[in-house]
Amino acid sequence: MRKTIKVAFICFIMIALSSFVLCEHSRAEEYRPKYSHYSFLIPAGWMRIPNSAIMKQDSERMDKAWKEDNALINPMHREVFQRESPQMFCKPYFTVYDLREGSWFIEQGVSRGMKTTAETVRLGENTEDIYDKSRYIILYKVKDDECKVMLLGKESSVEVIFSPSSDTFEDDMKIFNDVINSFRYDKEFTFNQP
Repeated sequence: MRKTIKVAFICFIMIALSSFVLCEHSRAEEYRPKYSHYSFLIPAGWMRIPNSAIMKQDSERMDKAWKEDNALINPMHREVFQRESPQMFCKPYFTVYDLREGSWFIEQGVSRGMKTTAETVRLGENTEDIYDKSRYIILYKVKDDECKVMLLGKESSVEVIFSPSSDTFEDDMKIFNDVINSFRYDKEFTFNQP
């Protein structure tokens, strides 16, 4: 009888621990870049692409631009996130650029006649460039199978480019909208339009 109770107790502990590990793995993780004043949630099952892979891709892009057009491009610092995979830059993925430029984007966008709304617009549903003034976000229309968003802050702006897979477009857009909705500037860096 005692042996049966011990075995049952050990099985219970093992099941409880394994479900805890599975729950921990399935949670989104907050990401806060070094020296930045914002954070967002990385979706569960996603990873940050290592800087070495990003630098390699940048180097290849610079070589290609030079060979094709004798052009020099200056790669901007970026962070790239994708579903966990040994292969880098597999769609779907998203790229985050910290632009270090602030609220002048609003003045530029609105002065060009960009549509403005106080309603929340979901990424991928817009057919034109829209300034969502309820969240201080500029959503650009889908172009070349990429969705671009500008998240406006007091002293900087963050551009996020989403590259969905054509096979899982709807699911990818839900994930990308969750990323946007999780984005937060630190309180003192939140944009407040006059």
